[in-house]
Amino acid sequence: MKVAKMIQVVGVCVAMMGVGVKADEPQLVDEKSKTIDDPVLEVIEVTAQKRTQSIQEVPISVQALTGDVIERSGVSDFEDIVHISPSISLQDNLSPFQKSIYIRGTGTTINSATVESSVSTVVDGVVLARQGQFFGSLADTERVEVLRGPQSTLFGKNASAGVLNIVTEKPSFEEQAMRASVSYDEYGEWNAKGTVTGPISDEVAFRLSGNYKYVATSHIENVNNDGPSLDKERAKGARGKLQWDINDNIELMLIADYSDTSAPSGVRVFRSVSEASLEASNIDARTPVIPGESNRQVNINDPHHYDMKDWGGSAELNWWLDEHQITSITAYRNWQMDDALDIDSTGVDIPVSAYIGYGTPSFRGVVNSTKDTEQMSQEVRLQSTHEGAFQYTIGAYLWGTNYIGINQERRTVCYDLVAARPVYSNCEGVPPPAAYVASQSYDQLTDVSTQYYALFGQFDYELSQKFSVSLGLRSQRDVFEWDVQQRGIVEEGDLPEPRYEGAGKQHYTETTGKLSFQFALESGANAYATYSKGYKGPGADFALPDSAPLEPEYVDAYEIGYKTQWFNRRLNLTSALFWQDFENTQVSYFDETDVIFRPTNAGKTRQRGLEIDGMFAATNNLTLTLATTWLDAEFQSYSVACYVNDPSPSCSESGTKDVSGETTTFSPEFKIVSGLHYESDALSNGATWFLQANHRWQSEVQYDASQNPATIQGAYGIAEVFIGYTAASQRYSVSLFVKNIFDTQYVNNLAAFVDSTGQGESVIQFVPKTADRLIGVSVNFQY
Repeated sequence: MKVAKMIQVVGVCVAMMGVGVKADEPQLVDEKSKTIDDPVLEVIEVTAQKRTQSIQEVPISVQALTGDVIERSGVSDFEDIVHISPSISLQDNLSPFQKSIYIRGTGTTINSATVESSVSTVVDGVVLARQGQFFGSLADTERVEVLRGPQSTLFGKNASAGVLNIVTEKPSFEEQAMRASVSYDEYGEWNAKGTVTGPISDEVAFRLSGNYKYVATSHIENVNNDGPSLDKERAKGARGKLQWDINDNIELMLIADYSDTSAPSGVRVFRSVSEASLEASNIDARTPVIPGESNRQVNINDPHHYDMKDWGGSAELNWWLDEHQITSITAYRNWQMDDALDIDSTGVDIPVSAYIGYGTPSFRGVVNSTKDTEQMSQEVRLQSTHEGAFQYTIGAYLWGTNYIGINQERRTVCYDLVAARPVYSNCEGVPPPAAYVASQSYDQLTDVSTQYYALFGQFDYELSQKFSVSLGLRSQRDVFEWDVQQRGIVEEGDLPEPRYEGAGKQHYTETTGKLSFQFALESGANAYATYSKGYKGPGADFALPDSAPLEPEYVDAYEIGYKTQWFNRRLNLTSALFWQDFENTQVSYFDETDVIFRPTNAGKTRQRGLEIDGMFAATNNLTLTLATTWLDAEFQSYSVACYVNDPSPSCSESGTKDVSGETTTFSPEFKIVSGLHYESDALSNGATWFLQANHRWQSEVQYDASQNPATIQGAYGIAEVFIGYTAASQRYSVSLFVKNIFDTQYVNNLAAFVDSTGQGESVIQFVPKTADRLIGVSVNFQY
């Protein structure tokens, strides 16, 4: 059935291409028939191939989200990007370093600060080492480029699934200008952003931007009066840019930025409790929390918050010669995070069996950790700028990271003296010496360093006016080194919990590449076919005594695409068919025996699908957008632990099963994002009003590799609207917004845990703020 659907989708895409080729005249910009009042879409330029090009000409499936689109769509934080890009999914979790971005159904589920994301994030040409770094505010953004599929040839080792290329605004050499905005919603969330830019002299200009966020009240309530508050989140940041045009041929850009966030950690909300657990003990007598899809309450009694700082600087030098450009980017970054987590998600002081299945196993657990990552990078590129048939970019890249982490974990558990190990049994009613309550703990120091060296190049040759070919190659050496030490117990009297201890070093030498053919059609459209090979370096989660580094991740990807403009550049349309085969995909699964998420390589996965992006200037006042992704993602070779009462035949024998042919996690089959922007003609006083309406819909998504039916988020759609007024002077605008108009319930993650009897399970969920209707106001100023 999936094959038949694939054939149908291919047919639709081919038919669209046929229509595009046939409609020759409407696609060309006919200056004779065009009038000055005809609407025209702006030309969007991207740097997806390390050089500035029109998005219509780049042989890559790329979505460019301009600063105006981001602002009009109410996107303030990085996580909101998933709302306006159909190829992206988000894995929510307790802490920023545990969250992950997915592109085309591929991301990183491993909760370790030493494992890189499969989706690389690049800010102003600098790769961010850890995925926790980029979950913050989007301020002063010129555009966000979503590069779908492996981009390892030009962007390096942590781009096996794609790249999010964030470009911030440059300084202005025109007169000084200032822009500011502030928004407020019913949860008491304030978002303030501002920027000022202008010339210092004829050769030097600056840009300074800042942002501040304060959330008074969380959408999740902790009902434990003696527990931590989930309110009062604070975040602030600043970015400065100084551009020095040394002469007509040399430009130097200096950038420095800093961000500081203090916030409650993410919380696991109880969605359901098994009947077996309810019968074993009266849970309702212990906590007023009522599990359910609409539950917004938790009961936790231990510290649950994080403090995160991220700062760095870079120097970008561009030197234009007669027919070449030399670019050098030197960067340093530091990311620090301290967090405390209540990992049992309950308010009990002594474990009891009733709380098994209440979202977590039967223990009282607390984690305190400190993470510090330093990174330095140097990139040098030489690229052609002449107009000949042969164009090229060659370069070298050096990257080094050092991570120091201290992780302290303490669990209070029920012990069985006979078995001499935690059995998670009911301590109540089982007097000593048969069982007793004790605490296990460990204090672990992790030192991980990475050295990475690469030479890369891309060569483009125009065989004729209609046909060109591109070849890209990257030769890289990746060195992963670790030293993990156990420093003892957390509190006197604790029993030591066995954890990994040791040191080692691994290195890999790999070559990745890309081969692309591009065809210029008579209509002014472009078609392309591309093969690319991607690579993601090793990593590890040194939790259990038998922990071992993960093998690198590899991908072979095939893509054909079509890009065109119709009706005198009023309609932009891009489409891409893709097929990706991943090997050694780095994932994690929940190990019921050791009660931990265990990292592993998932054998093979496959993703195939279709992406279509369209933008239409219907009139001078009305612009329509539509972006959609059809994704068929499945495991090709992977065995996982069974869920409770799993009907698979192998589960009764080994407790594991082969999920080959099943859907991969965080991979909705369909996702559609549409938008409408209308701006009125001038009113009698010269002012205007505007309307922005957005809607996103996605089909059901599975959050657990075991294919547990309890961890499926059903299909849902979210609608939002912004309506505002702009003064005649264009100095300010005011808008009201309503997000999730129809109060549609949805979650960003689900997990299931076995209960005390071993016969049932309970489910926890991560509920985003936008799962409830949200009303607010926004004001913008500019001078």
